[in-house]
Amino acid sequence: LASEVSSRGDQATLDKPELILEEAFTGVTAEAIKGSTTACIVTIDAAYGVLRGANVGDSGFMVVRGSPGGRDIAHRSPHQEHEFGRPFQLGHHDNTDHPRDAMLTTFPLESGDVVVMGSDGLWDNLSESEILEVIDANFKGVGLLVAGVNGDGEDTAVTKHVAESQATMNRASREMVSAAYHASMDYKRTTPYSLAATEYFDMVYSGGKKDDITAVVVHVA
Repeated sequence: LASEVSSRGDQATLDKPELILEEAFTGVTAEAIKGSTTACIVTIDAAYGVLRGANVGDSGFMVVRGSPGGRDIAHRSPHQEHEFGRPFQLGHHDNTDHPRDAMLTTFPLESGDVVVMGSDGLWDNLSESEILEVIDANFKGVGLLVAGVNGDGEDTAVTKHVAESQATMNRASREMVSAAYHASMDYKRTTPYSLAATEYFDMVYSGGKKDDITAVVVHVA
């Protein structure tokens, strides 16, 4: 869809994930395709260093910031659920949620940030600390010290992070998916899903949640 919009020269649509989501929903509805799905669309404005997101349901994204060993979650998109186990979804049925229900985000990025997008199979089975471990294992935080002069004529020095290779980002994505899959198959494991189920049902629940698992990892240079 993004390539189709780009071919029409519709840059205004490409810059706004909510419009991409609306166009996709309209197209699928017009083709009478049956089914339902959560959705997470993120765009990054490289010129201004801004992330824009549109999220429906329990897929989502997070922005990780900092140096290896000291990284933290700078932002994470909240899940949208009508109740536990019933996320917002776009579908063909009469009671479907709609693109206008998407939670919209605008967030400033910094050099060295790592953006992680994933379906609910990722977030249900891996904790934030486990995701950070995968990021630290793959992104070493290599930086260059760039000298400059500020508006007052004073010398400055800024660390500019070197862009990681596509292979590194792909490897981190695969490792997250693999770790989430193994967690989903472990019925004794404590997972984000088991903790939420324990609280919701007021009974002790353990184990992962078998589900679709998708992860996309992006490094901001």
